[in-house]
Amino acid sequence: MKKITILIVAVLISATVHARNKDIPATIYFHDGTQVEGFIRPVKIEDKKISFKAEKRSKIQKFDSKSIARIRSFSQEDDSYAEIVYLPHYPMRVAIRPNTKLKKPIWFNVLIDGPVSLYYANSFYLVKREDELGPTAITFIHPNTIQIGATPLERTSPIYFADYPELVEKIRNREFRNTREDVRAIVHEYNAWAGRR
Repeated sequence: MKKITILIVAVLISATVHARNKDIPATIYFHDGTQVEGFIRPVKIEDKKISFKAEKRSKIQKFDSKSIARIRSFSQEDDSYAEIVYLPHYPMRVAIRPNTKLKKPIWFNVLIDGPVSLYYANSFYLVKREDELGPTAITFIHPNTIQIGATPLERTSPIYFADYPELVEKIRNREFRNTREDVRAIVHEYNAWAGRR
């Protein structure tokens, strides 16, 4: 019985280590315009180096996160591609205090590309125009958080989207809720409006 227990524990530890070191098919795009295709190890938001292999059995190379413009990786679980970028970001109060310093760079999931791009990291949704250094957090959405009173979306996004007064009015009138779907809808509506200007 003791041997069976030890064997089960060993198999579980092995499976955990294997899952942690799973190679993900990806393309890395560098700031200098070059790119490499191969496999990366799962990326944590604070990673300063990215582990890359040209082939599954080749030696691991480490690339400095600051040298990378974006990474496009393939998820075999849901058969889709996702992009991440390494950017410094503004804290949520930037719209109120424009001189607030940038926080350290981290990896963001790219949700929408456009005149205003939408990013996600650690339950925060962030937006960035092309001419801005880093994205600004406009809301925080966590499934275990109960919103009381005005949400971050209602407080911060009207300031960020102030050049589109009709959208600001909709946000203030709570036509958009503090949900993932509505954050995306706000950015899509803004980008459609910006495209017509």
